[in-house]
Amino acid sequence: MCYSCFLPNYLADRVFSASDINLYYESNHPNWYKRPDWYLVVEVLRFYRDRDLRQSYAIWDEAVTPVIAI
Repeated sequence: MCYSCFLPNYLADRVFSASDINLYYESNHPNWYKRPDWYLVVEVLRFYRDRDLRQSYAIWDEAVTPVIAI
């Protein structure tokens, strides 16, 4: 069975989908993180600072919270 996530109201380069990448969520505790199996963030670039592959995702750095985390 195949599943997909299609978001017609967002440009493809403004949707970040990650699998098994650390998700840092508390700026007061920067070592706290979760590692969801998969999460989706809209209105952020796929690449970190428009050039590097993301090694993690820090909510306080991007100011955008994931809309889905599994």
